[in-house]
Amino acid sequence: MAKRGITFKALVIDALEQSLREEMAGFVLRDASAGYSGRAGRKISSGEINRAIDGLREPTGMP
Repeated sequence: MAKRGITFKALVIDALEQSLREEMAGFVLRDASAGYSGRAGRKISSGEINRAIDGLREPTGMP
């Protein structure tokens, strides 16, 4: 970089400005779902999955 006369700060600023110029591509995050098929026949709802994830994220209060 020094040979080219470019500083790290200039590279970071240039990259940031370039990323701000680009249009953001929109996307749709579909509702996640999972389930068991076949002989068990038990389905798991997305609500159950989200509650399980929330339970893992929340502190349990145990040392």
